[in-house]
Parts: sequence; structure tokens; C-alpha cells
Amino acid sequence: MRFVRPIVVLTMLTLLAGCGSAANLFASGNPEFDGLWTGRLQFTFGEKSCSRTGALRAEIRQGVVTASVRWPDIRGEMDGVIDDAGVLQASEILQNGFDFAEATGQFSDRTAEGTFSGKGCRGVWKLQKVRNL
Repeated sequence: MRFVRPIVVLTMLTLLAGCGSAANLFASGNPEFDGLWTGRLQFTFGEKSCSRTGALRAEIRQGVVTASVRWPDIRGEMDGVIDDAGVLQASEILQNGFDFAEATGQFSDRTAEGTFSGKGCRGVWKLQKVRNL
């Protein structure tokens, strides 16, 4: 009976991990940047298979970033947490559900920008705040 509780907890965490980035499930960041943001990703270095540009749409709630990435032929996701200084933390970009790159960056009142790298591709991203939530 004493093993039932750890097994239930482990099972719940395993199921939750399939719902998105496990690091961001219980995260909370700086709500100062909450809102809807749009922008672009642009590759600056990489293999020929790296799409050169992509659209980026983000929703930020309580400092937690949930974004969609659209390249001409691929869909992806980006997530992360914005700390009190406006620095993007624990961010990753997924393509078709697989780890593609890690992202870093800095948010200000109405704009944000940063870099990403991974899987043979590197580049920059920029966002502009569209509206508050």
C-alpha cells in the first residue's frame, strides 16, 4: 500500500508531461508582459533544409509564453517563461512535436527579440505586442 501513492504521482506526472513542456506546467512568470504578440523567425545560419522565415504568434499569460510557429511547410510551437527582468527562460521550439531548438531573448514593454539554435539551424526572432489581455 505504501507504493501506491508514489506510483499514482509518477503516473500523473508522466501524463502531464505529454500535455506540453513539463517545465512550464507549473511555471509562473512576470505578468507585466501578458498579451498577444506577433512577429517572425528568421534563420541566419543552417542547413538547406532550414526554412528561411516563419511567422510567430504568441500569447503570454502570467509570464508564461505559448506560441505557434508557421513555416511555409511546417508547423511548430514555442514556449517559455518570462522572468522579472523580461528575460525569456526555459524556452524551446518544437517542430511537429519534436524538439527543434532552444530560444533566448529579452522582452520590453511593446517589443521582444532574441535568438534560437538547434538541429543545424540558428536564427533570430522578433515580436511586437498587439494588445493586452
